[in-house]
Order: sequence, then C-alpha cells, then structure tokens
Amino acid sequence: MTKIFGKHQKFQDYQTLLNNFLMAYQQICDVNSIFSFGQKQLIFFSQNFIIQKKIIVLYEPTTNLDMKTDDFIQNTLKTKFSDCTLITIAHRLNTIADYDKVMVISEGQVIEFDTPFNLLANSLDSISVDKNTEFSRLVKNTGEQNTQAIFDITKSKQLKR
Repeated sequence: MTKIFGKHQKFQDYQTLLNNFLMAYQQICDVNSIFSFGQKQLIFFSQNFIIQKKIIVLYEPTTNLDMKTDDFIQNTLKTKFSDCTLITIAHRLNTIADYDKVMVISEGQVIEFDTPFNLLANSLDSISVDKNTEFSRLVKNTGEQNTQAIFDITKSKQLKR
C-alpha cells in the first residue's frame, strides 16, 4: 500500500486521495479534456485491468488507435481478460472476428445473434464467406482481402470449439 499511496496512510488521507482521483477521472471524461479519445480509451482500459471486473463493456475500444496499439489491446483482451465477459460495441469487424458471439443490431432491433463463423458460412467445409446475412454483408464491405482474413479468423476460432 505504501508504494501506491505514498505518505497517505490515514483513512482521511485515503478519502482525499480517492476524491482527487474521482475529480481527475471526471476531467478525463470531459469532452473538452486534454486527452484524445484514444488516450481516454487506454485510460479506461487500464482501469478495467486494475479493478479486474468480470463484465467489461467496451465502446469502440480501438477506434482512434494506431494498428500497433490496436494489436496490443486485442492481445491483452484475449490473455488478461479471458475469464471476463466482454461486451464490445465495434465497427472494426476485425476487432470482434474471434469473439464467441456477435449481435447485429439495426434500427434498435437485434437482427442476428450467433458465432461470427455461423453468420458467415453455411458449413465448416466453407472456404470463404458463403452465407447471406447482414453480418456477412458488412464483412464483405471491408474489401475482398480483409473479408478473407476475417473469415479465416472466425473459422479458426470455430474449429477450436
């Protein structure tokens, strides 16, 4: 505790420290904050890692991050949060390609809910996207090469089940 809290050893000091942290946290959340959206994402990501919650909701966790940081976060999610329930709102489909389930929502309604592979392929014998779903349409819109990459990730995950 001494390393974390330094000289703040009394209960009142802990309360003061906590209040200071909460004020800083609110400033981070402020739209006019000095932190970029990507920096805020990393701060909240770190907070979840420290607190070790069992259910984590991520909103566009890698949207404004470079690919190196994106890869780091994806690998960390897979290793450090493997025992947690992750609910991720994402537009980067590569981000969720190896998730257990995908829920596609349109106009406030759930229109699809299944494994990513089942939303893309008719069978395990499929070698590319061959199913006509909203999710497959979204994946195809990412381009031919990326579509195949997403398909390969989903198939690999499906085969491990």
